[in-house]
Amino acid sequence: RRLGLGVDSVLLVGDVKAARARLRGGALPDDITLAAMEEADVDPVLALYEETFRAAPEYCWFGAYPGYLEKQRAQLVADLGSDTRSQFVLRTERGVRGHASATVALDNPLWGPIAGTSLCFAPELRGRGALRPVYGALLEAMRAAGARIFKGGTSQPPVLRLAREMGRALTMVNLRRGAPFEEAHFAPYLPIEPPARRT
Repeated sequence: RRLGLGVDSVLLVGDVKAARARLRGGALPDDITLAAMEEADVDPVLALYEETFRAAPEYCWFGAYPGYLEKQRAQLVADLGSDTRSQFVLRTERGVRGHASATVALDNPLWGPIAGTSLCFAPELRGRGALRPVYGALLEAMRAAGARIFKGGTSQPPVLRLAREMGRALTMVNLRRGAPFEEAHFAPYLPIEPPARRT
């Protein structure tokens, strides 16, 4: 606080098998389908990232930058058909309206077999019950690729709530100047005490 920093996001870690066992319920709504990403989906996924993070930069302040999107394009294309990188899209009648990925590294020197996750939902998908089934698909893909642990950074309240349910633990806090969130945004992961009053 004294340096003008605030919490931007938290990095959470979970056990793949335990998280899958704790994840209850969750079928996609009838008008949303989940499928493996294909090459034709790359441009719609990038457009979704740009649209989403231009409208809500607080959740990824660099997410709509052209340089970041070009780097994402190269990564998405490279990941197609990989045994350790699972890419999914969510489709509605409007086309691709969500993206989820799990990238597995079997030889991480600190964690062992670990997966990283990424999710991006268009606004009209949020709050409709898509998060649980998408996490179910990601966890199954991670397990099949040999991951035991998974991690990901977030500041999204629905992901924070579901992460607690899945037993994910806080492993890192990302700070930045001008962070847009109040400290209570990350509760109960960060039970930060209010500043002491000076008398």
